[in-house]
Amino acid sequence: MRAFTKAELIRIAHHHYPPGSTVFIDIDRSTPEFQRFSAAWKKALTWAQWASLLGELRAAFPGRPVGNVTQPGMSACLRCCVYLESPLPEGGRVLTRLAGAVSVLAPLYLVYATVQHIQADGTCTRPRLFWQPPDEIRPYAELLVQHLERELDCRPFPLELANVPVPGRCVYFLNAGEPSLLDALLSNDLGNLP
Repeated sequence: MRAFTKAELIRIAHHHYPPGSTVFIDIDRSTPEFQRFSAAWKKALTWAQWASLLGELRAAFPGRPVGNVTQPGMSACLRCCVYLESPLPEGGRVLTRLAGAVSVLAPLYLVYATVQHIQADGTCTRPRLFWQPPDEIRPYAELLVQHLERELDCRPFPLELANVPVPGRCVYFLNAGEPSLLDALLSNDLGNLP
């Protein structure tokens, strides 16, 4: 399977987002672009492969919680998460959320992680986002990648194109700033995981 070019990804974004710059609540839902975006979400929400993937992940990560953390329509991706915990010497724990984001607009995925320290008294550090999962969870990340590629027939999102701008387009869930390919094809808030 060949990789998408920058021009192809921009074309996909233009196909699903109308010209303009506005916040989600003010968008014109009658545009052809919004109709295509909505149709992509409608199809994704009935995607049998997604349900199958979640079942496979639960079997592949025994003893580890696996969840669907998708926020339909609030981004351009379905998301799943594998929760990995390890103890800290002083009684707390490290919570790693290994996530897979799969675009509903193109056959692309991104595997990434957040790492958070939770102290014994319940206080927490802010989760730290890693576009490349840390070495200690790399085997888990590779297993997640294998399942995403096999079950969903998608390919990695090209991180080198993540910040390519998509100027003059209304990316529905982006409230400020110029959208990027990452914003348009996946999400502008991938680090926000339950």
